[in-house]
Amino acid sequence: MENTETTVQTGKSRLLTYWLSALCFFISLPLFLNSLDSAQIKITLYYMGAIGALGLWISKLYVYKENIFTRQNLIKLLPFVLYVGYVVIGYFFHPYIMGRAESLFKFLGICIFFSIIAFEFDKEDINLLFKAVIACAWAVGIYGLIQAIDLYVYKGVDIFYWTSAFQKRIFSTIANPNFLGNYILFSLMVVLARFCYTHYKRYILLIIILLVDIFFTESKGAWMGLGVSLVIFAGVYLNFFKTRLSQHKKIINISALVFFLAIGALVVHFGAKRMQSVNFRLSTWRSTWDMVQATPLTGTGFGSFQVIYQAYKRPDIFYMENLHNAETQHAENFFLEQWATLGLLGLGLFLYLVFYQLKGAFKAFKYFEYSGDKETACNLLAALMASSAIYLHNLVDVSIYFVSTMYFLALFNGVLFNLGYGGLEKKKPENDVPQKTGIFGYVYRV
Repeated sequence: MENTETTVQTGKSRLLTYWLSALCFFISLPLFLNSLDSAQIKITLYYMGAIGALGLWISKLYVYKENIFTRQNLIKLLPFVLYVGYVVIGYFFHPYIMGRAESLFKFLGICIFFSIIAFEFDKEDINLLFKAVIACAWAVGIYGLIQAIDLYVYKGVDIFYWTSAFQKRIFSTIANPNFLGNYILFSLMVVLARFCYTHYKRYILLIIILLVDIFFTESKGAWMGLGVSLVIFAGVYLNFFKTRLSQHKKIINISALVFFLAIGALVVHFGAKRMQSVNFRLSTWRSTWDMVQATPLTGTGFGSFQVIYQAYKRPDIFYMENLHNAETQHAENFFLEQWATLGLLGLGLFLYLVFYQLKGAFKAFKYFEYSGDKETACNLLAALMASSAIYLHNLVDVSIYFVSTMYFLALFNGVLFNLGYGGLEKKKPENDVPQKTGIFGYVYRV
C-alpha cells in the first residue's frame, strides 16, 4: 500500500506574479485620446486587476487549504491591521458615505496587492515584478522623449494629437506632467538599484532618458523629490553595501550635496516660471490647515477631502489658471491631507506604519550584508527608495491618489515588508494531500 502521509511539491505557481506584472503594463501604458486623458481607463483596469488578483488568491488559498490567519502573522502585520482597521471602520462614522466610496475602493485595492506580495512572493517573484516595472519605465520613458522631441525639435514626430495638451510640458502615457514626474521618480530609483547589482550599461541609457523626461515635465515637486531621494539613496547604499566606492565616501557625499543644491536651483527656476502653481499650493495648504483645526483629532473621514474642502476653499483659487483648479480634489500634500481626513489618530498610525517599514528594512540590510545576498539587498533598496521617493514628492504635489502611482506604491510597500520581515506564513491541515494539479502549478505525489 502506498504511503499517503507525505507530499512532494515539485513546482510553484507564478500566476499571481504574472498577473501583477501584467497589470504594471495595463496601468502604465493605456491611452484614451478622445478625452486627452488616460485616467479613467487606468482606474477601470486598476479595479479589474484588484478583483482578479483577489479572486485568484482566494481560489489558491481554498484549493490548497492554506490558513493565513495565524498569531504570528497578526503580530507582524499589527501596524497595518491597526491603520487599515481605523480607515475602514472610521469610514462609516462620517457623513457623505457614497461620495467617499471610490476612495475606499481604491484603498482596498492597495490592501489586496500589498497582502498578495507579503504572503505569496519569493525572491524570484520579486525579480520578475521589478523586471516588469523596468520594462514599463522603458516604454513610458521613450514615449516621453518622443513628446519632448515633438515639442522642441521637430513637430510631427509624435503621431498622437495630444502632445501639446499641457503646452510645453510632457506627460507621456501618464496623462499629467506632475504624475509623470512621480512615475519617473520611482522608476528611476528601481533602475538605479538594479544597476547597482547588475552594472548593465543599458540601465545607464534608461537613466539618461528618465532624467531628460523629468526635466521636460517641469514638475518642481518631482525635481525636489529627485534631489532628496538621490542623497538618501547614496547614503543608504554607501553605508549598507560593501562596494569599491565605499573608500570614496567623502567625495561622493560632497557630490551628492552639490547635486542636491543644483536640484534646488532648478526647483526655484521652474517655480519662478509658474508662480500661479506655487500660489495655488500655498492657498490650498492654508485652507487644508483650516480643515485640520476644525476636527484635529478624528478628521472629516477617509476620502472626504474633495467634499468638505469646498467649504474652506479661499476665493483666490477661483481666479487662478482660468478656473482650472476650481474643483480641487486633494491637498497637494499627502500628509497634511491625512491629518485633515483621518485626524491626528490616523496620521499617527500612518507615520507609525512608515517607521515600522523603515525599521524592518534597515535590520534586513544588515542581515543581507552578513549573508552576502546582494541581489535581494538591492531589491530591498529599490522598494525602499521607490516608496520614499513617492512620499517625498507628495509633500508638495498630488500623485499618490492617481492609480499609476497608487498601484506601484502598493507593490513597493509589499516588497518592502516581504523582504524586511521575511514574509508571512501559511498553515496547511496535517495529512492533507491534494490529488490534482491545478492552474496554480503545484504538483503532489501520493
